[in-house]
Amino acid sequence: MIKKTGEPVEANLIISGVNQDNALFMGTDFIFSSTSAKTLHVESNTQGYFIYVRDITMEKDPDTDTEIVIELEKLAPGKKLLLEDIKFSQDEADFLPISMPALKRLLDFLALNETVRIEIQGHVNDPGNKNPKHSMSLSEERAKAVKKWLKDNGIDDSRLVAVGYGATQMLYEKPKNTEEEEANRRVTIMIIE
Repeated sequence: MIKKTGEPVEANLIISGVNQDNALFMGTDFIFSSTSAKTLHVESNTQGYFIYVRDITMEKDPDTDTEIVIELEKLAPGKKLLLEDIKFSQDEADFLPISMPALKRLLDFLALNETVRIEIQGHVNDPGNKNPKHSMSLSEERAKAVKKWLKDNGIDDSRLVAVGYGATQMLYEKPKNTEEEEANRRVTIMIIE
């Protein structure tokens, strides 16, 4: 369904963990048995909507029905999406291997939505902004690395803008743990048009 309105939307879904070979579904409502599944992995890349990726833990009671509602967010200028799992080597702009599936999802998203232009936004974790020049440079280099990867894989350069925000938009000004530090180190995209 559409996140803002609750209206149904015909979507492409890849669901892993169902009682059949992993499958591609297309439509608005699906019913299937997943009694042996403990976790379902759901992905949607539907034209006109942001990428959707989620792992869902199923109820342990096989007699309990579970309804899963997937809310897709419509694309519009100024809207942003966090690209989870795009990770870099410490203090570098080199991708860690875990980044490849997320980069491929972004590539597929841009291929499906071929008129969309995006700003790729790099952010770093630098509490207190101790080294603002380095933070700004590193975040820009990371955003440029994503742009280069997309360009090298067939996306037109004119659709991509790379911007580094350094530590100016940290989600946690004083991170208390590794998870909060990781949340500050992120790549987001914003729809330009």
